[in-house]
Amino acid sequence: MSAADYVSAVSTSGPSLRGRVLDAIWDDQLSSQMRSRGEAVLEESVLGLLIGDLESGSEDGEHSAATPSPRRAGETAARLVRGG
Repeated sequence: MSAADYVSAVSTSGPSLRGRVLDAIWDDQLSSQMRSRGEAVLEESVLGLLIGDLESGSEDGEHSAATPSPRRAGETAARLVRGG
């Protein structure tokens, strides 16, 4: 997840961050955005983005423009949970 992804997904009605925010080595702005906003982004709310990153082999938090459909995202998540 990049800082831009975080900013677009964060909601002021979401849960507050707890604990220490670690430095995101793949995006120098992500940690500072998280510290300044103090809000958590739940994985469930950005599942398609995260799965897209995994499917594209993204290592830098930048996702492709092609976000998988909810059905494909669900199939991929199930496959990852099963370990296959």
